[in-house]
Amino acid sequence: MSSVYRASCEDCGYTSGEFPDVYHALWLDGPAVEPRDVSFSENGTEAHLVPLAHPMESRILAKHGHTLASAGLEGRLVAVQNVMCPQCGTISERRRLSVRGPGAWIAALFLALTAATVAAFSGFPVTVVAVIGIGGVTTFGMAARVVSDRYARARFGERTQALNAYNHCLSCGGNEAESITTLGRFPCPQCGEVKLRVRSVGIS
Repeated sequence: MSSVYRASCEDCGYTSGEFPDVYHALWLDGPAVEPRDVSFSENGTEAHLVPLAHPMESRILAKHGHTLASAGLEGRLVAVQNVMCPQCGTISERRRLSVRGPGAWIAALFLALTAATVAAFSGFPVTVVAVIGIGGVTTFGMAARVVSDRYARARFGERTQALNAYNHCLSCGGNEAESITTLGRFPCPQCGEVKLRVRSVGIS
């Protein structure tokens, strides 16, 4: 599940459509087929992104012969983050290769259990061993995700560059971006007043 947001201006009444903070998409070779597909070019070869709509991610992946893990390892899983341009208030997308699946968490669980076992045999109190085990899973899991994402972006460098070429504001061309979850006001794309706010409106 992910939170759904909407931007609205307190001055002119402008209201955007609803959008998630982050969603994933599948990179496929060939021209776009559906209206929602986003076209790209990698080394002169046409490609496109297919949004993995929640809660049908697994079904869409299976339709194209992938799982979440296989798509990530093959450099075909793209994390799409909606961001706000601080200069003009336009909501645009930042796309990066990502790796997801159980592998990272399995490795994190193994490392956490190993650390907890060592702590137990070293005579640490049970509470300390529990904290090491639980905290280790979270810490090692997050670290594994970061390493996996960086590995995918380095291995598939040309695809990463193709995605980065579109990571800018579609209205003013600016490269700066703020998370849509950032508190504060932004310029309204309709009236220009710095009275645009983004609020959570539900969960998808």
